[in-house]
Parts: sequence; structure tokens; C-alpha cells
Amino acid sequence: MESSSPDKRILSADQYDSFSSSPISSSGFIFTTSQTLASHNQININLPSQFKMPPLPAKYPRQIPLEVTVYGPHNALRAANFGAKRLLLCRKGSSPVGGLTPTAQELRHLKSKIHIPISCVIRPRGAPNPSAPGESHDYVYSNSELVQMSEAIHQLKETGAMNAIRGDSFVFGCVRRSHEEAAENSCDKIVIDSAYCRYLIDMAKPFGCVFNRAFDHFAERGNSEAVIAELTTLGFAGIMTAGGPGLFYNHVERLDAMCHHTTNIQLIVAGGVCCPEIQKLRKRAHNHDRLSIWLNGDCLRPRDHDDPETTDMNGVMSLIDRLGLQTTD
Repeated sequence: MESSSPDKRILSADQYDSFSSSPISSSGFIFTTSQTLASHNQININLPSQFKMPPLPAKYPRQIPLEVTVYGPHNALRAANFGAKRLLLCRKGSSPVGGLTPTAQELRHLKSKIHIPISCVIRPRGAPNPSAPGESHDYVYSNSELVQMSEAIHQLKETGAMNAIRGDSFVFGCVRRSHEEAAENSCDKIVIDSAYCRYLIDMAKPFGCVFNRAFDHFAERGNSEAVIAELTTLGFAGIMTAGGPGLFYNHVERLDAMCHHTTNIQLIVAGGVCCPEIQKLRKRAHNHDRLSIWLNGDCLRPRDHDDPETTDMNGVMSLIDRLGLQTTD
């Protein structure tokens, strides 16, 4: 009785003679399915032409892993169950100000429950009110705020919930005003606060650090290449950016250009990722196969929901589909 399986192959006498004389059969392997043939074809064994699988198209878009911003441990567990590849953990209730440092208790709640990398936001406050007196630029921190950030890193490390081997990290960004006379306007006076950044990177060890969207300012100014080199030298393992202020799909060309000189540091694209432009980004990412590119999304419920910080299952799974991922990857 013939098998109904579509994968079965029946060899003619000539085919069998040709096949049995190959080096493969002398090893004792008997191939009966196209799947088995494909797996051996991938390791460059010389199969007869009738058994070779067609190659994938040269321009098949590469996969981009999805990092999901979450607020609180409950939403972190939801995002992980829905297929996120990494979590950006913020304090519950901090979404209106763009995310703040999670508490040690929130991170501790995830111990032994999460098996994907966790990145902890280190941000003591939201952006200052532009109309209020004092510093108006976000990510310019005082000495006391630096102490808060340092203590937060120490407390989060002490929970024992983070794992450097897994790829857990801290995400922050520190800039300062430059007082050099060469700076002609307020925009040019913002520079990387290398002293603050280096201090926090040392405090975070052995965990890696990602420079947050404070980088958007430099991307818009057009000197991203020099700043990327500076951040790499400081010891940052990644950069989060939309390519400029606002949403990433306004800066796709700039992000593409940025990829040409970003090879030794991870690039995390953030800002308005729930849009068709993801496909364009994914196709362009194929041209930068030596660069590690991630996509960050909020995937939150609508604002009129009882809890707008709830991770939306449909949002996460839609992004996974657009990025060409599988929930089990």
C-alpha cells in the first residue's frame, strides 16, 4: 500500500545506483524525506541534483527582533508570553512621562519568571517643563540626579533578577551643556556627558548599557557618526533612536545612512513602530547584515482603555508578523 505522505520519494533503479555510490550512503544514512535532504544540503554535502533544494531568494528580508517597552511586572509577563524577544522595563504608571526607572520590587517580581533579556530604564524624572526656570533640555542631570541613577542601578542589581549572560542591560542617556565659545547656538551646546555616562557604565558592570533616545538630538543635528564613535569608546553596547525627534518613519533615510557606520554597536529603532514603514525598514536592514538591529515598540492598549499601560496582545503579535518572526524563535 502506497504511503500518502507527500514527502516520500521512490527511487528508480538508476537513481538508487547513482545515490548508493555517493559518499553519503557509505556513512549509513538513508534519506526518505525532502526535509532530511534539505538539512544535509545546507551543510554542503554533494547530493545529486535531483535531491537538492532550491536556494532562498538572495534578497529575502532579514528578521529584526522585537523589544517591547513594558510598564510594571504584570505587563512584562504578558509581553514575554506574546512573543517579545526582549523587554524594556519601566515603572508602572510612568508612561505619561515616557518611562521611569522601575522599582527593585517590580524587577524582583520577575525573578525566575522571565527567560528573555530584560533592559531596565534608568531615568529619574521626565522631561522638564520648557516654560519653567532652569534647564529645559531633557537628559541633562544634576549631581543629585546622578546619585539617584547610580543608586537605582545598584538596587536593581542587588535583586538578583538580572542575568548578564542572558543579555540583561541598563538603558540611560546623559548629556550636558557645552560652554565652549565655538558653540554658536543653544542646539550646538548639547554634548554627551562623558563623565556621567562613564560613571554609570562602570556602576552597571557586568551588565551592558544602551544609550537612550537622547541620541535623537545628535541624529537630527547631523553628527551622528562622531557621536556613535564616542559612545562606542565610552563602552555603550547599543543606541536607541528614531533617527531624530518624533516617529521613526520620518527618518528612515537617515537611519539607513546611520547603519553604514554603525557596525560595532547595536541599533535599537524606536518611535511609532506600529506602521507599514516597518516593512521598508526590514528590507533595508537586509543590506546591513553585519549590524545588529532591533525594533522597540510600546504595544499599548488604546488610551480609552481602563489601563492604557496594558500590553496589547494583538499589537505585539502584529509586529512579530511584520518583522517576519515566529513566537517560538
